[in-house]
Parts: sequence; structure tokens; C-alpha cells
Amino acid sequence: MDDGQPNGPGDVTGKAIFYSFNGLSTDNLFIVQEQRYWPFIKLSLSFLIVLLVGTVGYHAIESNWSYLEALYMTIITITTVGFREVKSLTPRGQVFTIFIIFLGIGMVTTLFARLGQIIVESGVKNLYGRRKMTDRIKRMRNHYLLCGFGRTGSSIARKLNEAGIDFVIIDSLQEHIDDATSLGYSVLKGDASSDSILLDAGIQKARGTVLCVGDDVTNVNIALAARELNNEQNIISRGTNPSLEYRLVRAGADSVVYPMRLGGEQIARSIAQEYTKDTSSDRGSSSSMLGYELRIIRNTEEARAVQDFMEEYQALRPVAIRKRDGDMSHNPTPEDIVEENDSLLLLINEEKRNREKQEIARLEWTEDINIGFTKIDKEHKRLYRIAADLQAAVLDNSDSESIARCYELLTTFSDGHFHREEVLMRENGYPGLEEHQLQHEELSRQLAGLYSKDRFHFTDDTWNQIDRWFTQHFLSDDKVFADYLKN
Repeated sequence: MDDGQPNGPGDVTGKAIFYSFNGLSTDNLFIVQEQRYWPFIKLSLSFLIVLLVGTVGYHAIESNWSYLEALYMTIITITTVGFREVKSLTPRGQVFTIFIIFLGIGMVTTLFARLGQIIVESGVKNLYGRRKMTDRIKRMRNHYLLCGFGRTGSSIARKLNEAGIDFVIIDSLQEHIDDATSLGYSVLKGDASSDSILLDAGIQKARGTVLCVGDDVTNVNIALAARELNNEQNIISRGTNPSLEYRLVRAGADSVVYPMRLGGEQIARSIAQEYTKDTSSDRGSSSSMLGYELRIIRNTEEARAVQDFMEEYQALRPVAIRKRDGDMSHNPTPEDIVEENDSLLLLINEEKRNREKQEIARLEWTEDINIGFTKIDKEHKRLYRIAADLQAAVLDNSDSESIARCYELLTTFSDGHFHREEVLMRENGYPGLEEHQLQHEELSRQLAGLYSKDRFHFTDDTWNQIDRWFTQHFLSDDKVFADYLKN
């Protein structure tokens, strides 16, 4: 019985059209299509070989022909265009022409047929992809429209995607469309202030619209159109010029956010209200937004000043303190006190902090630190590697347990190393033993000082200090002992 489906295994194009317009999956079909590119490549290579054989053959047989004339004769022969010969053919040339016709005409026909098939099927595949995306947008409910996919828009899209929130991107630049499509986002190309584009994006069923275009005037136009089509939605606009904020609000924007003023009081207050609703999380919980990090620190120790936390976390400013009883104190001063079990919200420049971390020199063992005594050098090298692991754990924001393990290994191994050195000195009657023991005690005290009152005290300069401690001790005190052993 004829079910309306194209017949014959070779009718791939017909099947693609049939599947697409009947809502069937063509994923496996197009996997087969990808596999068919290889035969086309082989045909193309064979075609080039025929051209080469024909050109060289005519040039060799017809001694008075140039390579260009030989190539021309080969092409008009295998394509059967019907032009007359370049010059009269010798009997040997006529036999060779028959050979070229049988060798090339079938190959050329198959080659161009395959090329046409690939072109048609690629168009069908693109048509299917657009149809699939359109259907996906039509099914969306309570989603967001993201107008603009520049630096700010792409950052917001990434966060929405991570949170599992549906959204549709609208942008007029093909470069942005290609970038968003490659990430698997739902995309529409066009002017976001156009009613037809907004309707295609499902604005009447949307929860909100985010305006990320870098031009305030354009955002005003989009806000006007978006508010008219859906008066119940929440419209958030990016702003660049504070003097135009009233226009954005009058146009329909519920709120205007200035990325360059994120650390200001207006944004700090709104963010504090959002992120301090529940501060029962552990110390150091955080959330990132537009290159800034909001970190909630719960003080589990005795009362401390806000300034202490700002220095510890290198914060830009304190945003709010939530008291144990739930009361909120916005915009605290550095002198304000954070009592035990209070929570402090700090604003940190995440990009600047990450850049500073990258600029910090990583601890690395170099051969010029060797003192010339193999047994001790091996332990020094191990000590450096342990310190480097601790540095990496801290700078890469590893969990507290990983940092604690690295720190414990560093202090334990260093104490053991110092003890083994002192035993070796005592066995060899080293006269500088007592002074060396004092050096070891000082180094142990410095390492122990990195952890006190149930918390670590790492700063950017910590790693320079460790590097100086080890390098100076190895190359001065330990080097003297190594020379003593050699002599």
C-alpha cells in the first residue's frame, strides 16, 4: 500500500522533505548524508586524475600540442560540450580520445549529480533546523526574551541556561546569531523593536524581556513595543546614560541596570534584598553577575569588624549585614561589627580578582636551588611541590577540605624534613646545629601562622613569603651544611 512516502533507497532528498513536513525525526537520515560526502570527495579526486591523464596523454601523443591545448581537449571531451578539436588528431590521438570518453563521461555525470544532491539536501537540512527552532519557540511558556547578544547579553544567556530558564535571543547581527546558534540557544534574527519579531519570539506568553542593546535609544524603542504587546511582563533594561533612565522607565522598563555602576548604592540595595533572603548557607557561598561576585560570609567566630572581612576577601565594598534575628543593615561602614552568627554580604570584582590571581607567580622548583647534596635536594624539591599544590588549591578556589589537606601535608612534611636534617647534623657533628634549629623553629612558626582561630590567612603575598623562606634557607643555611658534609 502506498503510504505517501518516497520509494527507493536512493531518494534521500524526497525522504528528507517528507520527514520534515510530517514532523518526523531526520537525525539518522542526515547522519547518512554526512557519510555520503566521502564518495563525492573520491569522485572529485578521480576527476582530477582523469584530467591529469588526459592532459599528459594528449601532450605526449600529439607532439605539437601545448599543455594548455591538451587540457582544453581533455575537458571538452569528458564534458561532451561538442566543440571541435584543437587540431587534427592523429590515429593514436583518436584512439586515446575514445579511451578518455569512456573513462570520464560517466564519472563527470555522477560527480555533478552528487554535487547537486548535496546542495539540495543541505538546503533541506537548514530548512528543517529553522522549522525545529520555530516549533521550540512556539511551545515556550513563561520564558524570557533576550534582546541583544553582545558581551552583556551572552553573559546573561549563559547564566539563564545554567539555571535551566527558557529564553529566546533576538539580534540583528549575523555574527551574534551564528555564535548563539552554535551554543544551542533559541535565536531569531531581526529588529527587536519590530512587533512581528517580538510576536514570533512569543512575547505574549513571556515572563519578561531583557534589553541588552548598548544604545539607550534603541532600548527605549524596544521597551515601548514590548510593553504594548504584553503589559504583564517584567522588563529589565541595560542602561548606559543615567540621564535617559526616565525615558526607559516611561517607555515601560520596570528597572534599569547600569553594569558600570554595579558597585553603586542602587544596585547594591536591590542585590542585597535578593541574595540575603536566606543566609543559612556555609561560609563563602557566592553568586556571580556581570563580572562581579556577591559573597555571603557567615561569621562563625567571635565578633569582628567589617574591615577585617574586606581585607581578607579583598572586597570592593560591604553591601549588607544580616543579624541573627533577621534584621537587615544596608551599606555598613568598615567600622561596623559583625557579631557571631551574623552574615555579611560583600561585593567583589571577580574579573579583577581572577586577573590578579593569574598574575601571581606560581611556586615552581628550579635546579638553581639545589645545594649539591642529593638526599636533601630531593626533600627540598618535594617540599616545593607540596607548597605549589597548596597555592594551586587556594588560587583555584578549591573546597576547604582540599585546602586543609594540602596545608596539613605541608606542615607535616616540613616538620619531618627539619627533624631529619637535624639528626643528620647531629650525627656528623655539625657546629651550626643550634642556630639551624632556631631557623627551623622560625619557619615552622611562620607556616603555623597561616592558620589560626579556625580559619586560614592566605594573601597574595603569602606565596612570595613562602618562596623567600625556602629559597633563602636552602641557599644559605642548608648550603653551608652541604658544603660542610662535602669537606
